[in-house]
Amino acid sequence: MSAARSSYVTGAVAVAVSTFLSAAGGFVSLYFLARLLSKDELGGYAFTFNILTLLALVAAWGFERNIMLRVARFSSAPADLRGRGLALRATIISVLLALALAVGLLVAAPQLGMIGATEEARAWIPLLAVALVPMAAAAPLQAWFRANGRVATASMSYGLVNASRAVLLALVFLLGGAAPAVAIAVVISTLVPILLIGWAGRHARTRPPVYLRPSDIWTGAVVVVQKISNYGLRIIDVILVGLLITAAETAEYAVAARLAVFCGMGSEALQPTFVPRGRRHFATGNHAAAFREYHLARASGFVISLGVATLLAVVGPLLLGIFGAFQPAYGPMLVLSAGYVVTAGAGLHFPYLLTRGELFGTTILRLCALLLLIGSAFVLVPPLGVLGGALALGLAVLALNVAALIYLHHLTGFWGMTRPSVALVGAATLLLLAGGLDLIAPAPLVVALLGVGVAAFVIDHHTKAAGLAVLRRVRAPS
Repeated sequence: MSAARSSYVTGAVAVAVSTFLSAAGGFVSLYFLARLLSKDELGGYAFTFNILTLLALVAAWGFERNIMLRVARFSSAPADLRGRGLALRATIISVLLALALAVGLLVAAPQLGMIGATEEARAWIPLLAVALVPMAAAAPLQAWFRANGRVATASMSYGLVNASRAVLLALVFLLGGAAPAVAIAVVISTLVPILLIGWAGRHARTRPPVYLRPSDIWTGAVVVVQKISNYGLRIIDVILVGLLITAAETAEYAVAARLAVFCGMGSEALQPTFVPRGRRHFATGNHAAAFREYHLARASGFVISLGVATLLAVVGPLLLGIFGAFQPAYGPMLVLSAGYVVTAGAGLHFPYLLTRGELFGTTILRLCALLLLIGSAFVLVPPLGVLGGALALGLAVLALNVAALIYLHHLTGFWGMTRPSVALVGAATLLLLAGGLDLIAPAPLVVALLGVGVAAFVIDHHTKAAGLAVLRRVRAPS
């Protein structure tokens, strides 16, 4: 096996392992949090941690993109690490920004009550604010390792954060700790990527550094907007819920969201394989092959996502019971799962658009979806509570996917979904919404979802055949 292929395989395995560790660690962490904290305390923790996650995106300031673009172009031996100067300068700036934002959050904590934040949420801010510094510092260091071909190490650091947090929270649980001990465990876990990268690079030879330029500050501001648009839907929803309803209801939403996120693992697992293959086909002008890759990833991701959603419909009450008295989160969990099923059924349109360099258009689409989420949350959450939060996010996700598919067709002439796939995804979405709104009992819901899954699997070959005519019409000259 060539060195390049070996590096790719190692990186792919690391991404898969990291994804598993992140999901499993997140689930276990939530279990111990639910056992260590009251419902109100858990809701306050979820609200505060999501604020820190959002602020960490700002503090990292988009230096990851600068590092990746400017360091990766230099070839180096496996034992070399290029761009140390750029990475250190970016990390120092991120740390200073994180410190300023943490101090600002501490000062603003008393005023958060004026816009709806609960007392429990405000109580967590002084306990967790320090975690913002390592959360922000990890981003440029991980990008530095990725740019130097250390993809496996950088990828593993993501999963090890959740895994280490689960272990530390288990220790706190065994020792009978309370909220301060939980905060210490969370802060320590955020240090894992920095410690891992420092240990992995201890013997590496450093090459001449790449210096930070004044223009990188402006570029970083643009990237910050792009990152918020990319991750905002899955961060700001909890913050909005925490502002508009009680801490206990926020805890129910956070648990429902943590379980529903498993429905997205199929598409996320396929993305690392699809993106480089799609980029290669696009670079060679073989659009037909790129669209075939798109269809394969879309069909596979939809079946996996629907399978996980069906499993949650079956064992959801049991899982929610494990965390405590969280059974009211069953309906919102199904509604949130519907959002992941829609995204998987629509396909990897955003990764494909990004391989074409359509960064501006995709950012605008996501920002519009974020604004839709904020507006619909203020309308739906106060009267409907947790279910309103799930419906607001589902509406934003649906609008985003429809807009992205139209945008993809406008650019390429290719529809990412055929009529059979639209019907199947629509049926699955409506069934999950009906289950979430308690319009259909769990048993017939599961049977119907299984029927949709079997139909999707059976007609997959027909979908491919129907798509070939489209592919021939839009194939670019090679």
